[in-house]
Amino acid sequence: MRPIMFALALSTVVGCGRNEPEIQSLVPPRTKVTFRVAHTEPFPGAVETPIPEARAPFNERTFKPHKALFVVPTDALTGADVLGTTPRQDKDDPDFGFVDIYLTKEGGERLKAVWEANEGRMLATFLDGEFELAAVIHGKQPPGSAFQLSGKYNAEQTKKLALRFAGH
Repeated sequence: MRPIMFALALSTVVGCGRNEPEIQSLVPPRTKVTFRVAHTEPFPGAVETPIPEARAPFNERTFKPHKALFVVPTDALTGADVLGTTPRQDKDDPDFGFVDIYLTKEGGERLKAVWEANEGRMLATFLDGEFELAAVIHGKQPPGSAFQLSGKYNAEQTKKLALRFAGH
């Protein structure tokens, strides 16, 4: 059963503060995890990717869902770059969750390059080759070896997503 997806206009990719993941990545992984640069408008080298309406990111101005994303065909990061994850809930809103994603040193270096070149675009996440979510890359300071995805998830949904991002 798929978790109910959140209004992705609320999602962010930001640096996170913990040093160690709560959930270690599964080796070999059961879930194939990939992250790709995406945008809601066509751009050079991108491929149009239809997305299910239930997981469509929302236009931050109109709050209408996008029908497709334009995604770079090569992976910015893969499950091999993920050391583990930590699920957390907002203290004031139990239906708003965070997944901290911890990367290898090499993954952190790739993320920094992607971040610097693509602020304002999205980082689209695919699990087993299927689109899962897309989050806008925010912040002037690129992260080191960890980043955070956040959105409208209850605790159970947040934990399931964290497990899948760690290859479980």
